[in-house]
Amino acid sequence: MIKNNKLMGEWRVHETDSAELQSFLLNHFGSSTQSTSRVVDYTRDDRPLLRLSYAKSGKLLEISTTAELTKTDIRAIGNGIESFLLAPGKEMVGRSILFAHDAVEGHFERPRDFAILPLPVDAPRPPFGHGDHPFALEFTYTGSVDAAVRASRHARRARELELILCALVPAFKSAGSHSIQMEWVLGRFANNAIAASEFLQLGYHYPGDGFGQQFSPNVGIPVLGRAPANEVYGGRRPLGPAHLPDDLEASLDRVHQLDPLKRAKFVRAAYWLQTAGLIWHLSSSTAHVALVSAIEALFAPVQSQPCDACGKPIGPGPTALFKTFIEEHLPSYVPAAVKSELYSVRSAIAHGDRILLSDMGLAPTDHLGAEEWSLGSRLMRVVRLAAWQWLHHGRQTAAS
Repeated sequence: MIKNNKLMGEWRVHETDSAELQSFLLNHFGSSTQSTSRVVDYTRDDRPLLRLSYAKSGKLLEISTTAELTKTDIRAIGNGIESFLLAPGKEMVGRSILFAHDAVEGHFERPRDFAILPLPVDAPRPPFGHGDHPFALEFTYTGSVDAAVRASRHARRARELELILCALVPAFKSAGSHSIQMEWVLGRFANNAIAASEFLQLGYHYPGDGFGQQFSPNVGIPVLGRAPANEVYGGRRPLGPAHLPDDLEASLDRVHQLDPLKRAKFVRAAYWLQTAGLIWHLSSSTAHVALVSAIEALFAPVQSQPCDACGKPIGPGPTALFKTFIEEHLPSYVPAAVKSELYSVRSAIAHGDRILLSDMGLAPTDHLGAEEWSLGSRLMRVVRLAAWQWLHHGRQTAAS
């Protein structure tokens, strides 16, 4: 391989999205290999033609080529990047299905951004009040003349918006797995007996599940109700889609105003918060670790000088940073002893010293199990409220 960094300027690679660039190159060459996580070789007929080398941060450092990379390839790649990745794309409307703890009978719209809408009356719904009640999330995204690029942009836009909304609206839940997942399910009840189990793909669909290139009309659909944000995030308001926080627009504005690094932090925190909710019934221990990770995702990097004597970093450790973050953003909400316990339980689980009792088949009615359940529920509220406070009032200090 010979360094050929002039192609960076010729192809305008630093103006492209890294994931889209790699997907485009893979489609062009047909195959790729990775000797390390930072070096990608694109091959044709098992012969390497192009290499991209990345820094640990993900930034592209250099391009290398072999003599077999033809001028035709170079020209075709440049034209493709220009047409598929860089050319202004048409604004398109996408759609995904999310769920709420209670039925969503109203709508919410953020013009030219996204809309929340109830599903048609014939769409499948839970047969009881509380459950995974489906609703439509319609959103705008930038299209492309290339179908693969369009699909990628649709999926990433849907996923980020899902994470942000599920973090800002406690009543909302994820659509679940974003890959094909099969599970054993109980058959329908008949004559008070359970039918034989079936191994089925998880997912939600209903006949006529389609949409156009504009948000669906909301004429005649009431607006989703609001509740004071401090009650929604503080856990003093029952969950329900009629209880959107009254500052939702302001929160969304704050997310969009964050610089790329801080926005990425918030999205990572939202991911861990959502993950904790999804896996709580499978592993309360893992959910506890995920919730603490959500707080850690909001920490600012701490540059510590090494100790001259032992070489270890000088400065606050993760436990101290966790406590400082909670103290700064929730100064009177969490007692000092509870702050220590929240993190110490996480450390014991993460280092293999503890598994929560509920994950060992013990009912939470046991006093220790009930205590663990209470601690986990408190941590869920702490994380959601701390993330909201960080978004609106966070001081960008060493722990935020």
